[in-house]
Amino acid sequence: MRKLFFIILMASALWGTAQTLQQINEEILKYERCFEQLSHPEPKTVNHQLSDGTNIDVVQRTDYRNKRFLQADPDVRRLNVNIMDNQDLTQWEIQEASRIFDDAFGVGPAFNIFAHGISDPEGGSTGVRIGGKDLTPQQTAELILRTLDDYELVLNAYDRPFPIVLHTCNSAKGSDPFAAQLQREISKHIKNAVVIAADAPVYAQIDADGNYIETIATVAPKGNTSGRKWIAFDSNCTKPISPDWKKTVRTVASAWGIQ
Repeated sequence: MRKLFFIILMASALWGTAQTLQQINEEILKYERCFEQLSHPEPKTVNHQLSDGTNIDVVQRTDYRNKRFLQADPDVRRLNVNIMDNQDLTQWEIQEASRIFDDAFGVGPAFNIFAHGISDPEGGSTGVRIGGKDLTPQQTAELILRTLDDYELVLNAYDRPFPIVLHTCNSAKGSDPFAAQLQREISKHIKNAVVIAADAPVYAQIDADGNYIETIATVAPKGNTSGRKWIAFDSNCTKPISPDWKKTVRTVASAWGIQ
């Protein structure tokens, strides 16, 4: 879609200096429907080659109309999902992975990333592992942008907070955690990006009704009697919002008016 937006912006420049930013955004939004034909809501494995030469395979789902996106490791056994019951880990992951991804893909607008969180010896988060590769904040941001395929220009035209959820362990842990670094990097391209992450292990469970539940380790930080919450990182602050990641997304994305 890059050529299309180049043409739009060149045309805006030719219309004269009277063209305001609001008018340019309105022109961009007129072409939002062009992205809908690119949607692929069913899981597919996609290979991305990053600018540094790194090749990475991800399971990818896109729904441009509802602004919902998902990336995950193609080998669900590498996710290192923490299970809260006695089911066999490998078999549970293989059988339930699609339900996990369906559950997350139904919440938005948001970009969901399922990966394995990486920490340093002191426990601070440093990266994520996906497709068998350890990724830096810069590489993760590029992977997000390659999936969006220039849709970040539409998101910027809307000028509303856009959640990026890290379904990874400990990615909000540390003095300068991975989630904060990713937010700084991705906000160079998505100006209102809000990265949501946990500062402890993330646990998965299927309840008695067959619903997927994702929770943070229940041991609360010292002095905090309310338990751990998903933490939102934006360009201005860091804020714990809710123990429920879905409520956190809906709080951050409330300006969109869709669930």
